[in-house]
Amino acid sequence: MDEDSENDSESSDSSEGSDSDSDSDDDESQSENEGGNQDEVMEVEVTEEDLEGKIKTCKDGIKAYRERQNEARIRKKEASDALSSLDKTIIKVQKEKNAFCSLKRSEVHLQLYILSF
Repeated sequence: MDEDSENDSESSDSSEGSDSDSDSDDDESQSENEGGNQDEVMEVEVTEEDLEGKIKTCKDGIKAYRERQNEARIRKKEASDALSSLDKTIIKVQKEKNAFCSLKRSEVHLQLYILSF
């Protein structure tokens, strides 16, 4: 049994060695890729004027967005006010209709009462 355990430990050592070998191969290939990417990277010179132009463009975009947002808020408020006004009108008209119908029912009941005599 001792010989078997020694053989098992040797086989596990060899498999561990192959894992570390493949890891080192991966590291080498990654470093080669990084080295290749450094050659491809181009340096771009950024000037103060470029940055100021980008800042101005962003500020103009923000200003335009805020204007659209304010216009949308105004339209939303107007629509809300119109809806509230229409709701009040509906309630008023419904009350008038109910009163009219109640009056007509009363007239019909009165006529039926008179006819019943």
